[in-house]
Amino acid sequence: MAGPHKKPKEGVTVSPVIIPNFRARACVARSGAYLPTMMFRINSQACSILLLGFSASAFAAEVIDLSQPVSASIKPDYIYWNFDGGNAGESEPNPVEDQSGNGFNGFLLPGASGARPVYVEGKFGTGIRLQGSDSKAADARISWNPQDALGSDDARGDLAGSSFTVGAWVKFNEVRSGEFDKFIVFNRGIIEKGALELSILKTTDSKWRLRVIFPGGYKDAGDGAIDFSDGEWHHVATSYEKRDGDGVLSIWFDGVQVKEGIAMEGELAESGVARERMITVGERNVSFFNSNADASVDDLFVTSGVQRFRP
Repeated sequence: MAGPHKKPKEGVTVSPVIIPNFRARACVARSGAYLPTMMFRINSQACSILLLGFSASAFAAEVIDLSQPVSASIKPDYIYWNFDGGNAGESEPNPVEDQSGNGFNGFLLPGASGARPVYVEGKFGTGIRLQGSDSKAADARISWNPQDALGSDDARGDLAGSSFTVGAWVKFNEVRSGEFDKFIVFNRGIIEKGALELSILKTTDSKWRLRVIFPGGYKDAGDGAIDFSDGEWHHVATSYEKRDGDGVLSIWFDGVQVKEGIAMEGELAESGVARERMITVGERNVSFFNSNADASVDDLFVTSGVQRFRP
């Protein structure tokens, strides 16, 4: 910008404006007085915000652009499985390499029926296909055990004390008419002992919903507003936020927030018992909780902070 900026004169009205997808507050002068601003556009309308010591990168980190792999927007700092290490139709490499830098590699485990996780064409690069099985039989799944990776008391294996976001691309390869299907996108821990789970459900009358299971209950979102029967990739996510010591959850579908402000009644399991912090995809971390679904997953991440998305 040319020339120095003048401070607003006395009596100038400066009002706070919340910009969508940004956490920062901006002050916009109504009198024409010059303020240090950054110009940008929303819906083709020119807008400006007062710079309060924030850099462009600080704003960009708040929004994950779903037109690209998540790594193009942020570097996930807990787990990042992009599944790009294998060839379609193969089950190697195994484990799946964690791209976060933590070394939290995910192991590909076959189901009781012999169905193996296999690499397939993904949303970006390759993904992993996980096929469910009959009732009371283990499903093909991806598993990360903090006991094996870290030891039971390593703080890096603990998500309970801070805010975080989980996201992944999911595609249903087969949709069974008149049958109940469930795909577990992310499960941490044991349901009865402070677990958190994000799953996709299809009822027998072909209604789809997203479900989060948490200590003290569960909540559904998107009934009638989401659909996986088209055979396309869709993005699902949930965020866990600590507000005044309490856990609050939100659910996202294809970059749109479909449920917000879900209050948890209990606490997530803390570090100490590794099995209560095990992470699985495709199935819960204990046997006999089948999902029945045939689905693929890609670009799965777990990262600190409450992230936002742009379709």
